[in-house]
Amino acid sequence: MEKKIFNKKVITELKISEGHVTANESQIMKEIKTFYANLYTSSHKATNKTVLEFAKNKDLQIPKVSEEENDECEDKLTLEECRIVYH
Repeated sequence: MEKKIFNKKVITELKISEGHVTANESQIMKEIKTFYANLYTSSHKATNKTVLEFAKNKDLQIPKVSEEENDECEDKLTLEECRIVYH
């Protein structure tokens, strides 16, 4: 039973970026690594200069959270809110 469950978790074939299907374990692992590396890599490169310019820009209309909204965020989750989060 454990072996059957384990086999369901293993990726045996994968459509790789070139559009071909591979069953090669090392190629599958390489593609997975590349996918997640790209997923968590920012395409925008911020420099100290751009961050400072952004912080100094008084024309930006960044909405502020009201005191009431802030207090709501500090409350404990209700049962209904938990259902929404986990479904």
